[in-house]
Amino acid sequence: MFASLSMALRSSFTIMLREAGPLPFTFDTLRSWHGPEMPGAMLQMACSPLMDLGLLASVRKTWGERMLFIPSDVYERLLGYLLEQQHLQPTTVVIDEALLQPIGGAIEVGSSIEAAKGLPLDMFHLLVFAMKEGLPLTSKGTLHKRAISRLAAQFRTDESALSSFGVNYPFADTLPLTVAIVIDMALRFGLLNKEANRYVVNEAEMRVWLHRTIQQWLDVIAQNLVEHYVTAEPRVRHMIHAVLELGRGTAWHPDSEVIERLLAMGWLANDESQRVRNRELIRTWLRAAHAVGLCDVGASGEDWVFRIVERDAEAVEGGFFVQPDFEIVLPSDTPFVLRWELEAFAEAQSSDQMDIYRLTRGSFERGIEQGRTKQSVLLFLEKHAWSGVPENVQDALELWSQQYGRVQFAEVVLLRCADKDAADMIKEELASAEPYAQWIQPIGEQDFAVDRHHIAELSRSLERIGLSPLQRWEGTEEDAGRMAQIWEDEYTSIPLEQEGTAKGMVYSPSSLQYYEIETESLGGDEISSSFHDVPSLWTKALRPFHESTKKDMVTTAIQRQLQLEVERAGESVLLLPVSLVVTDDGAWKVEAHIVAGPSSSQLQLLSASEWEQMRLILPDVTI
Repeated sequence: MFASLSMALRSSFTIMLREAGPLPFTFDTLRSWHGPEMPGAMLQMACSPLMDLGLLASVRKTWGERMLFIPSDVYERLLGYLLEQQHLQPTTVVIDEALLQPIGGAIEVGSSIEAAKGLPLDMFHLLVFAMKEGLPLTSKGTLHKRAISRLAAQFRTDESALSSFGVNYPFADTLPLTVAIVIDMALRFGLLNKEANRYVVNEAEMRVWLHRTIQQWLDVIAQNLVEHYVTAEPRVRHMIHAVLELGRGTAWHPDSEVIERLLAMGWLANDESQRVRNRELIRTWLRAAHAVGLCDVGASGEDWVFRIVERDAEAVEGGFFVQPDFEIVLPSDTPFVLRWELEAFAEAQSSDQMDIYRLTRGSFERGIEQGRTKQSVLLFLEKHAWSGVPENVQDALELWSQQYGRVQFAEVVLLRCADKDAADMIKEELASAEPYAQWIQPIGEQDFAVDRHHIAELSRSLERIGLSPLQRWEGTEEDAGRMAQIWEDEYTSIPLEQEGTAKGMVYSPSSLQYYEIETESLGGDEISSSFHDVPSLWTKALRPFHESTKKDMVTTAIQRQLQLEVERAGESVLLLPVSLVVTDDGAWKVEAHIVAGPSSSQLQLLSASEWEQMRLILPDVTI
């Protein structure tokens, strides 16, 4: 679509891409881009057809002002297209990975150039902790110190690699940056909800995300990092998105290539001091992207080289090895839905190229507390263990199940009848029928012990038989610390979408999240002015005018940000007037750019006597 746009419309949109990137801009900002490359009138008139094509969108502030922006998916695709159009040599680096060195600074000497396990695994550990331990808040609204220290000890994302973002968030004096970012990401994913006195897991959303691939986690993490953690400067966003676009595939790319391609596009300033700052910024991003798991990074001579991690796009079944010594060994890319079940009844031991869990009597007993049984644990292990479950492990499970969990205290609800007739009706209608017989048991003549998890179903059944219960009883809260069993869920893939409604705890530089998309057409708005009040005689063709009319036309061009076509020495020349200058003797001249001239960026002072004929150029928005 972009390549098929008219030259004027494509040039206008390219300026918007360069000057704003995916960031919002106002009409005043749009008019400030008025220059010899494209008059402001054309930039404004281009907005309506670009919106009709879906290349531009808008939001409206509460007081009515519109803000325009290029949708992020449009920006990313076009940036990738334009980067590929820059034919630089070489376009990639052929390099022996064995010769690459870990980068300095945030990555310790001797560490791997491969992307860290990063934020997805930390977010998973946060969910496990929240389900097992809960995440209560203090009266001030922050986590308790003990919970903070335990979470910080579990998380592996390198905090020093993220500190350069300059992230601001509440309770920064007591809450480590990594813990804040992991919680923030979980909130933005919709995995956590904040209540008055605690964070709670959104179990429905968690079930969806645990079935998704690591690549899907990383894609959304990258979107959130760029939108909510990176400063809202177009130059910065261009470089970071260029890293994400260029780094796809298996080839290594040097950090200098990012700058060279953007320079060739004219999207970065070409001076040495700015080059140094740009390279530092790219390396800051590469450190962070490596730490969260987005890309592999290594040092090759003076260059840093990178490639974006691209894991399996489709969910894999996954599996592990169960060893006779009770260790469960699994690859680092094992799906979260399997890890979740292991967390319920096994102890995490170590995490490296292979992750190791250990099955112990204590961990099995904790699994029983989580609602697991010997049968469910053995079924899970047999289904996913690549080499089967050793007999001694099966024997141990049998022994442990005989020694723990065969008796249990039960918290039930007492259903009390006012008379024997009501009790007899319940016994006849409910207590002898399935599935109600499992939920309700007689105690004496007029009372029943009721499974508190099925109060709602029983209440409806009592109403059906004409015994509507009193509503004064309010029920009890659901169990805390119970990990749902998810691995057997029937899972249907759900399209990966960022709804943009979940708010995190980090103060985001993105303003778009606070406004709703404007669906009303730009027709009738200020940017679609038809210039109907400009005399047609001024625009139709080159012709001579009286000097006073020339002055009026120049003034109109300056006010409306229009170009002028003039005839000088028999040649047609385009001018972009900037200001009208009155000399000491009362004469007037115009400061203007000569468009498409050898020095179009320089202002020239011209007298009206220097051209014979002229006309105003109205913007053409033909698609």
